[in-house]
Amino acid sequence: MPGQDVPFLWRISLATIRSSGPFSRFPGIDRTIVALRGNPVRLISEGKDLARLTALGDPFAFAGEVDIDAEIEGGETTDLNIMTARGHASHEMKRLQWSGTLSISGRQTLNAVVFTGAATVTIGEARHALAADDVILDLAAGEELIVDSTGETTAYIIEIA
Repeated sequence: MPGQDVPFLWRISLATIRSSGPFSRFPGIDRTIVALRGNPVRLISEGKDLARLTALGDPFAFAGEVDIDAEIEGGETTDLNIMTARGHASHEMKRLQWSGTLSISGRQTLNAVVFTGAATVTIGEARHALAADDVILDLAAGEELIVDSTGETTAYIIEIA
């Protein structure tokens, strides 16, 4: 477990970036961010472009102690964030894009799948209708879920070890 200097093992959140400005610093924390919807955001550190986040694009990983400024392009954006306490936990976020049926298996101790649109998920015998921003949390290592969508769909799997 983390001590007083580490406030959490991991944290998953959705946030809206409404204006340009600095990101909060989290020393000792590894972070990954992806834009889910809205306008693009440029991430800048020491005057250099690090990444340009676009809706449903690839995740961007960075150390929480790095000074980063966000510059919005034309309006707000909603993003998905995962943070883990370095030395206590680690994570990886991957984009999944498909049409039709997709099988997702948990690979780590804790796995989360964040959906960006409508899908039907089957876990064992149970079926669940999901919408944008719904999350399947606690998908165990080796556990499988089947996801059905009627069109092009994007989700993000977060693997936490």
